[in-house]
Amino acid sequence: MALVLFKSHSTLRSCQAYSFPSDQPLGSGAYGVVWLARHRRTGLYRAIKRVDKRWLRPGEIEAWKKMDHPHVCRLVEYFESPHYLWLATELCRGQELCERIISEQRGLPEAEVAQLMEQMFRATLHCHQRNTLHRDLKPENFLFTGAEGSSDVKLIDFGFAVQDGTWSAENKYDGTLL
Repeated sequence: MALVLFKSHSTLRSCQAYSFPSDQPLGSGAYGVVWLARHRRTGLYRAIKRVDKRWLRPGEIEAWKKMDHPHVCRLVEYFESPHYLWLATELCRGQELCERIISEQRGLPEAEVAQLMEQMFRATLHCHQRNTLHRDLKPENFLFTGAEGSSDVKLIDFGFAVQDGTWSAENKYDGTLL
């Protein structure tokens, strides 16, 4: 049985349980910025993503709370302020899959590609078994768990996720999952 790390929703005041060792973000995207954070009491490092509520898509939190899989980055807890949502997730210390692909001039070995594909398929299947469609599967949304040389990846960023056939009418989604 897997250990579910998700705690609960709370106010930003609880976010003070984390310190931020650097002013430099780990990364950023169209809808959020991610920082390295250290839990003051436990010493555990986390990635904390700040999402502007104006751009928040319904479903990201609910979808992520359902996930508990070795190849899906876990949401630990989240905090809310008047303008932002702060998502504390487990920390993946490696690079994006896209960066690894680009950096390998001769390409990745076939055995490694097969292992990575299996992990990505298992993560996707886990989402589908929980009636969740990620809707943004791409190499940039798979992070290596460890530093250089790591061969395990985790799926991140549920900002476009939908559940239980909740696509809008223009997408013509009939609710059938793969």
